[in-house]
Amino acid sequence: MRRITAASLALAALVTAGTSAFLTTKASAEELKFFDPSTKRWISYRPSRAALAEERRKKFARQEVAIDTQLPAGTLIVDTNARYLYLVEGSGKAMRYGIGVGREGFRWNGQEKISRKAEWPGW
Repeated sequence: MRRITAASLALAALVTAGTSAFLTTKASAEELKFFDPSTKRWISYRPSRAALAEERRKKFARQEVAIDTQLPAGTLIVDTNARYLYLVEGSGKAMRYGIGVGREGFRWNGQEKISRKAEWPGW
């Protein structure tokens, strides 16, 4: 599966438009840079916490994605490193959910059959 990053989309938009307004690259976890063609300099800025939270919300929002697997529909795939859970829908599609992974979750590997399902207690 090929991933398209925000930086490559911004670059494609600049090339397509023929004019360069800005190009975003990640310098660190919270500092971003953009190129100002009028001054020919990279300018650093820090987005607000609200902007960072919105970016995280969008990244982990539920969405349908293409997936290359032979697993049957209804199979759950947990990618602990990327923090995503995939629900295979068949026909090369899956629903992707952002998840939190505890310390014990990073020890999981292999396949497991769900042996018990229960509703979360309402207390």
